[in-house]
Amino acid sequence: MKIRIRYILLGGLLLALSFFLIKFVFVSEEKKISRVIEAGEKALEAKDLDGCMKRLSYNYSDEYGLSYLQVKKFLERFFHEFQKIDIEKEILNIEVKEKDARVSMNLIIVVTLQEQTGYFLGTHAKPELIKIDLEKVRTNWLVKKVEWPKKVFY
Repeated sequence: MKIRIRYILLGGLLLALSFFLIKFVFVSEEKKISRVIEAGEKALEAKDLDGCMKRLSYNYSDEYGLSYLQVKKFLERFFHEFQKIDIEKEILNIEVKEKDARVSMNLIIVVTLQEQTGYFLGTHAKPELIKIDLEKVRTNWLVKKVEWPKKVFY
């Protein structure tokens, strides 16, 4: 009887270990990147500044000259100005090259300001194409550059 309980416990432990390895260790880089994008989307919708910033590389820079700290200040103002933020995305492509990756996706951002809802970026008829460059830091993927349409920063 004691031997059978040991085998059951050992089998349960091996099953749990197998699940952990499959779920967290043997996940493709594309899947990890997809999770980063999904978590960033949820953080933006929840207006969670820390959640957004922990997915951004300290090396962030883009064609507008924004750095990590400038993005943080932009997001603080953005979250303060809009009461609600809804994001719809469609990941078109994830390209991984060792420690770098590029994500192409269609994006729509709908915001609410003083009880008025409208498009901030893209529309359902014409979503905006966004390109995100990521870098792998240890085991995490972090955003190091975003190519936004120029009209966002006019």
